[in-house]
Amino acid sequence: MVQRIDLLRDYGIFRNYIKTDAKDFGRLNLIYGWNGSGKSTLSSLFEQIENRQNTRYPNSTFSIKTFEQGTITKDNISANNLNLKVFNQSFINKNIDWNNSVKSILLIAQEKIEEKKKLEELRASFDKKTKEYVRRKTANDKLTEELQKFLTDAAKRTKTSLQVIDTSDSRFLSYNRTKLENFITSNVDQIKKADSILDINEVASLTKAANPTQKPAITTKTPSVDSSLLKKAQDRLNELFKQSVTNKVIESLKNNQDIQSWVFSGLNLNLGSDSCHFCGNKISQERIDELNAHFNDEYRKFSETLDKAKTWLASQFIVLVNNSDIDIYDEHKDLLKEKSSLLKDEAEKNKQLH
Repeated sequence: MVQRIDLLRDYGIFRNYIKTDAKDFGRLNLIYGWNGSGKSTLSSLFEQIENRQNTRYPNSTFSIKTFEQGTITKDNISANNLNLKVFNQSFINKNIDWNNSVKSILLIAQEKIEEKKKLEELRASFDKKTKEYVRRKTANDKLTEELQKFLTDAAKRTKTSLQVIDTSDSRFLSYNRTKLENFITSNVDQIKKADSILDINEVASLTKAANPTQKPAITTKTPSVDSSLLKKAQDRLNELFKQSVTNKVIESLKNNQDIQSWVFSGLNLNLGSDSCHFCGNKISQERIDELNAHFNDEYRKFSETLDKAKTWLASQFIVLVNNSDIDIYDEHKDLLKEKSSLLKDEAEKNKQLH
């Protein structure tokens, strides 16, 4: 407890106070005086002792005698352990929150005011986060509702689509949102892959393919060529082409196959006649002998053999089937059209080669 003030120099209104005949403090003390007489200055001195600092009048000098702590000066004020509590205007300004008082309740402690401010900050933060939570929950509920509706509609569409399949599998007959959700959950990795998503044309094609409607059996026979028979014909033709026929060639006929064929046919038609059925003129025996020398028996036989080979080869050409008359499943029609076009092109190429 403070016993007395021995010295106050340059401390506010006190320029050079030195204790002389003033009494020591007692258990209870009342200090009174006119305004400006130093009452508030003394309270600020005690406040600085309480706070263990000399900041208000740093150039001042003071000496305060205590009963238990010895003498307190500006040099040792920070080390004093005096249990001193000051209630003055400064305390009121710092520790009483008039703006946030509740009825007759006041907070008269700095730490309590700070705690109350912290509480208000937490309440404000709580209110802000509550609003944000409500906003997000509302958005989440809306998205959840939309998702549930989407899954319900998707499951319904799937069920309707799968009804075209002739199956007794209850998974398809009672397909619902729960089963769709379980499917998605169980196949997350596969669903994330880009190639797992079918485009609308693929879906339509697979749906048609799943349709249980039965088409009648296709009875159209596909024409074919016996490749082994063609190989034998090729070998025979190669042998024919190696043969040579001895005859007295008429150059004008040799160089014009159309005329040669025409004359050859006319020679056979004119057998036993010495007149030309075309112009009516007489054909000399010398000309007939010349033509017979050109078209001798060996040549005739060879020509007949080649004509037969040509006729046989022509009969081996593939006769294209009219695919438009084939009743095939819709999902295979495009492929049939593509392959038919390819077959037609190849057949035309083979005809041109012959």
